[in-house]
Amino acid sequence: MALAALVELSTALDEPERVPEWGKQLRLIELNAAERDRVAAFVADPELIKPWLP
Repeated sequence: MALAALVELSTALDEPERVPEWGKQLRLIELNAAERDRVAAFVADPELIKPWLP
């Protein structure tokens, strides 16, 4: 959830160059379907993290 929040925060702060760094780390975490849903529900805009969820 912290990495998803960093992706969202970097976007909100207009620092998109940091998004791939956080997103790559998020993608490396093995999540089951329930965990992916929980992470997506944690952020205000799940579309921002969708490309980074496996």
